[in-house]
Amino acid sequence: MTVDKSIILNRAFLHYYGGEVTKALSFVNRTYEEVNKTGEGKHLLTTTTLMLAQIHFIKRNYQKALELYKKCLEISKTLPTKARLGMAYSFFYLGKYELARACFQRIIKLDPSCTEAYVGIAVVYDKEENYMEYFRHISAAYKVNRQHPLVLIHLSEHFLLRGDL
Repeated sequence: MTVDKSIILNRAFLHYYGGEVTKALSFVNRTYEEVNKTGEGKHLLTTTTLMLAQIHFIKRNYQKALELYKKCLEISKTLPTKARLGMAYSFFYLGKYELARACFQRIIKLDPSCTEAYVGIAVVYDKEENYMEYFRHISAAYKVNRQHPLVLIHLSEHFLLRGDL
């Protein structure tokens, strides 16, 4: 990795986490194009592609984000499970619930301690109004991590709606 590309990518990270998504996108696009042309390091290509996918997801361009998440998986078969969540949520927001559920199930199979995957699959079941499966997966998420904010919010919502408090 050349110094120029790492500096550009670091700037992109700073803008991204500073809330300046449009600026981050321009920096990442620049790096992405250069890395694709030169075919430099798999790690740099994976990082750049993943960041580009996250930016498109935030900008609600789920189809483009999904394409980039898939490309990340092609580049690196050992992509961390947390990175795979973006693909699952892209399917979800595109209304492809079966594919979203399959992604979340795959994540759980790869990493049974990934609380976010249990919550994600529960949300799919909730959207489909299958409340028994929704609660079963929220309960599984609670068993994995009793302090996770998403789990606690979903559990409190569930019990408030049922009046079981």
